[in-house]
Amino acid sequence: MARRPVGAGEVGRHAHRGHRRHRAHRTRLVARLTADGHDVVSASRATGVNSYTGEGLAEALAGAEILIDVTNSGYLDERGANDFFYGSTLNLLTHGAAAGVRHHVALSVVGTDRLAQTEGGYFAAKEAQEHLIRRSGRPFTIVHATQFFEFISRIAMPRPDSTSSASRMPSSSRYLPTTSVRRPPR
Repeated sequence: MARRPVGAGEVGRHAHRGHRRHRAHRTRLVARLTADGHDVVSASRATGVNSYTGEGLAEALAGAEILIDVTNSGYLDERGANDFFYGSTLNLLTHGAAAGVRHHVALSVVGTDRLAQTEGGYFAAKEAQEHLIRRSGRPFTIVHATQFFEFISRIAMPRPDSTSSASRMPSSSRYLPTTSVRRPPR
């Protein structure tokens, strides 16, 4: 059974109340891995771990075999997102190597290379993150996933700093995120 520290953030933000540091911070990802019999440590700012500053990483990664990186930048502009992904990923790779982590798994976006060329910004930063991981010399897997419905409100609602008076989606709109998961036969 591998011990797998994972991040929380927007991707796995549905945490249970009353969590204790690291062990019981239950995101969907943590719950799924735990249900499959893995010893999982949740590493997020809510548990005292900050991948960007490195705070708490040594403790969280001690004894880990696999690191699952689902960190995400709150910045959509290229400079801010690059700063976050570079600092966070470099810390995770460096601390992971020091802790003896055998495999780094990172979440990315389908079509990152094309989107980096056409859209720039956040996607250019994700592409740079992928290059950093590939050049690290560490064993890795980059999982390319499609955009997540959890982000719909950030995408659809106008930003507070926007000069536009037009809203992309009426504030009274409701949405229902849905997913379809098919497990391979055992």
